[in-house]
Amino acid sequence: MYDGAEEIQDEAEEIQDELVRMATDILGTPVRPESGLLESGMTSVELITLLERVSARWQVELPVDVLFDRGDLVGVAERVHAATRSATPPPRAAVPVARSAGGTAADRRAMRHRIRASLGDHRE
Repeated sequence: MYDGAEEIQDEAEEIQDELVRMATDILGTPVRPESGLLESGMTSVELITLLERVSARWQVELPVDVLFDRGDLVGVAERVHAATRSATPPPRAAVPVARSAGGTAADRRAMRHRIRASLGDHRE
């Protein structure tokens, strides 16, 4: 039987695996999840690139300090996972409602009359 705890663990592992692929791609050399990012040779520019990719991939905004809290991809993965699980879905777009411009013919005549009256033009 597959329970919620296993699903959460699988999600966390998938995030970590993808982070490893991202970091390896950026650095050009394999990166282990528990290795320190700076110790792995990542520069500040590469760290920011990683953070930008994380933001684009998971639609989360993480502060730069997430890269230094633990200093490894395990810590980053934990923060990404927590952010994705707590994120509220974006609000649904409002569906435009079709309306006739100006209401009925009588409404439009009344509006023209009020405008003309306010301008001093009393034509009917």
